[in-house]
Amino acid sequence: MKIKKIAVAVMSLLGTASVLAAPVGSVLAVAGDVVAQRAGQEVRLSLGAGLENGDVLQVGPASVLQVRFIDESIVSLRANSTFKIEDFRYTKNAADDRSIFGLVKGGMRTITGLIGKSNPKNYAITGVTATIGIRGTHFTVVSCDTAAPCKNPDDTEVPAGLYGGVTDGRIAVSNEAGEFEFGQQEYFRVVSQTTAPLRLLAPPSFLSSGFESAMRGRGKSGEVASAAKEESQGSRNSSPKTSSSPQLTALAPAVSALPEAMGTTYKPSESPAINSGASGSGRSPITAGDGLSPTAVSGLTLVQSVSNPKDSAQHAIEYQAVNSVVWDAQGYKSASCGTDCYVDRNMARSAERGADGGVLEWGRWVGGPTAAGGWGSDLTFSETQGWHYVNGTATPASGMPTTGAAVSYKLLGATAPTFGDGVGNGLGIGSVKSASATVNFVAGTLAAEWALGFAGGNEYKLLLPSASFSGSAVSGSGSLAQTAGATNVCTGSTCGATFNGFFAGSAAKYLALGYDVETSATSLNGVSVFSVQAAAETPAPTPVPDVTPVPVPEPTPVPTPVPDPAPVPMPQPVVLPLATLTQTTLAANYGLQASSLGGTAAKAWSINGTSYDTASALASALSAAGATVLNDDGPTGGYVAWDNATHVVFGPSLTTVPTSGTVTYNMRIASNPTDSHGRTGTFVATPLLVNFSARTFSTDGAMRIAFPAVGPLAATSFLLSANNVSYQDSNWIYGQLATVCEGCKTGSAGGSFSGWLHANSEAMGALVNAYGSNEQDVAIKADVAAIYSHTSQPAPTLVQVEAFASAAAGTNVVSEQYATGMSELLAIKASKGGYNTIATPSGENFYWAIQEPGVSGTTGYHQAWGSVPTALPSSGTATYAYYGGSTPTDNFGRVGSISSASMTINFDSKTMTANTAPGINISYAASGSIPVTLYQMTINNVPINGMVQPVPTTCLGCSSAQAYGGANLSFAGANGQAVLGALAVQGAVGATSPTTHVGAAAAIWAKPTK
Repeated sequence: MKIKKIAVAVMSLLGTASVLAAPVGSVLAVAGDVVAQRAGQEVRLSLGAGLENGDVLQVGPASVLQVRFIDESIVSLRANSTFKIEDFRYTKNAADDRSIFGLVKGGMRTITGLIGKSNPKNYAITGVTATIGIRGTHFTVVSCDTAAPCKNPDDTEVPAGLYGGVTDGRIAVSNEAGEFEFGQQEYFRVVSQTTAPLRLLAPPSFLSSGFESAMRGRGKSGEVASAAKEESQGSRNSSPKTSSSPQLTALAPAVSALPEAMGTTYKPSESPAINSGASGSGRSPITAGDGLSPTAVSGLTLVQSVSNPKDSAQHAIEYQAVNSVVWDAQGYKSASCGTDCYVDRNMARSAERGADGGVLEWGRWVGGPTAAGGWGSDLTFSETQGWHYVNGTATPASGMPTTGAAVSYKLLGATAPTFGDGVGNGLGIGSVKSASATVNFVAGTLAAEWALGFAGGNEYKLLLPSASFSGSAVSGSGSLAQTAGATNVCTGSTCGATFNGFFAGSAAKYLALGYDVETSATSLNGVSVFSVQAAAETPAPTPVPDVTPVPVPEPTPVPTPVPDPAPVPMPQPVVLPLATLTQTTLAANYGLQASSLGGTAAKAWSINGTSYDTASALASALSAAGATVLNDDGPTGGYVAWDNATHVVFGPSLTTVPTSGTVTYNMRIASNPTDSHGRTGTFVATPLLVNFSARTFSTDGAMRIAFPAVGPLAATSFLLSANNVSYQDSNWIYGQLATVCEGCKTGSAGGSFSGWLHANSEAMGALVNAYGSNEQDVAIKADVAAIYSHTSQPAPTLVQVEAFASAAAGTNVVSEQYATGMSELLAIKASKGGYNTIATPSGENFYWAIQEPGVSGTTGYHQAWGSVPTALPSSGTATYAYYGGSTPTDNFGRVGSISSASMTINFDSKTMTANTAPGINISYAASGSIPVTLYQMTINNVPINGMVQPVPTTCLGCSSAQAYGGANLSFAGANGQAVLGALAVQGAVGATSPTTHVGAAAAIWAKPTK
């Protein structure tokens, strides 16, 4: 295999000699204190200054730098950054050209040039915790640590790590945990060299800031405009929306720590049993299993955990699909997957080996020399070191179980844990005393625990608290902690551990896991194999042998042996009984369950044999069982309940069914959507229109069920809509939904809506189901339960803010409140081309639209709506995060972008302040003779009174930095949950005959619920 140390050491930055005298780039824009360390000298950089190979660029406080390299790539460096030109070579020969940089601290944004396009393999940016390779063009990287901390808008420091995001194309982030790709509008944080990147749900607020702010303050608008124009060529929408703090992707809930393991005790140091296979089979001793190794030579999966015997600081845990597998008398010998992707036992021997079922083989090689891609062909292991491996046939994704929330796996076999240096602070080679694992196939998670023993009575617990899997591949991180003895190999109380593995055999009969532990001086490596723990069986009585009848008294019957007591079962995690709901006939209630819709007869429900004949009694029972239960507080009396696998909605039966008219139902409450992989998502509903005369139903736009990226599963969104879908039963509103899946294979998605009316048709209990398959052909199913109503939830009075951009009329912002409801929004949608909806944490929807399109369909009125507040706080402060808004337009027909910080409302002084300055950026890319135009609107103690407020505004790309801006700000939502903003800007563009430029946008901020 291609085993290599992916960690990148930070090279000495001072005293590096200049490699090439010819410039490799030049300064495109500069502000503040910026120097280059070159051949032991400090060179202050100015506009147009040349850069040489080996230069270390240092950007001081309140300073920024932008450089262009000779391959047309551009790099922007923020304040307090150190950046090294490690190895830049451009001769227009793709095989020899390279672009290697080092980000020592601070942050950078780059648009890659010709080298990155012609030979991306020769492009890399090294950081303290990871190396960035490219698959595309435009991305940002920021290193946050104690020396150069990054801060949220509220001035709190963010956790240390390497943060990044992709504007266009793709990048590859590599470290000791492997290589991970990120695409457009995806963001990440890398904590250390040994941990995989954490995906972020939204870009951190500090990621896109700090690259030009110092220039703006130093009057370098012309230079900045030029630089911004260069950067805009890489992306016309390079200002992503930001959040106030990094949001880590939510993983499935961790399985509780396992009880003391009941698995097989296994000590590799003892003499193993000899396989009883055919004489001369050439098999080596088998330490566990039946001794039947795989025979396939392709299509296998390999996990290997190993430390480089020549340098124990280099160690790895790898998961790899392999072909060209070779087996010999000692079992697995070699495999390859490419030119520099191979491993060969060569002259080493199998010190330990196990196999089972012709599916898996595991073992440890010692001696040598062995060979591995990236580490060479002269690797020799001592008896207390070793190359640990598991090789076998992985369970196909289609064959993985989809049920079972607490499936027990027992230890089948393991290699002796070894330290990379063979010594391990005197502990030497160890043994696996016990191990076990518990798998949740519904959520796609597992937990495992090992008890390890070493010399001198030293014992350790190796813990994998929660790993995720998609298909058969498993990955996760955990810890090693000392439990007995005097020698602790960890720097603190625990060592970090990385795990890789896979399920193998039919229906995931086997689980193979390898581990790589980072100890204080070296690594600890090993592999283990588990098999499904079968239910305990009572041994059959020993049969009495037949006897030949003789003319003597019948012999005394041989007593049936008393069977051995059944093993004590391991304690199992509690499984919510919601999944065992059964239906019984009862006229008092209706009910639906997402996993088993059916029938039109009235139903009650029972849990594990206990029946409940009222909705409130069932709700109490489900809540006591651990399910999440929501009560519709209105007159409908309905309930929604769910766990991570089942969704239920239930309530009183219908007394009157309408036979005519069209009624609009709005969603009141809903469960948190879950999918078949244990992900928890979000549900944004749209009004449901039921035509009782024609017996059809429609959705007002597409409802959305969305799930974040978790492990190998990419983000998935289902858009479901109905247009006059017919239903038959007068009380059951059901049918198939037109479904589009973002993140699924084209055409693979489908969905359905099933609802029933209750409480005099005021309310409707409903279930929405969606399904599809991702690009890896992994099935994804999603469910959500909800309650809709109409008369019990009157349409709210709406507040509206409006801004428009017109070259003839100039710039204006208008605010107005009016008594109307959803009918107004529906009318706007029908006549003006639609509107957008966003749901905030409170569950309330807010809307925005361009009401009257103009030139090129982009110039017009921007509006935002929300319900009029019933009450507002009278004192204190609250922070509102930017959630979204309309796409800015201008009088030249350009579509722009908006970047907004969160806002703090001071209810004592009734003012608003942006938590990061400048508060709002509205930018437009260059078009024809019109240059890049960027407005910066500073929000600082701006009064909030429903009136048009002038906002201090500067313009980059205008004929003058002076510009005009207005921001009408109005509260919306029941308790002022949101702030609606109508934004308008005005400046002049063109050098000789300045032309009036105006732009407008709508924005929505909201405060999180407690």
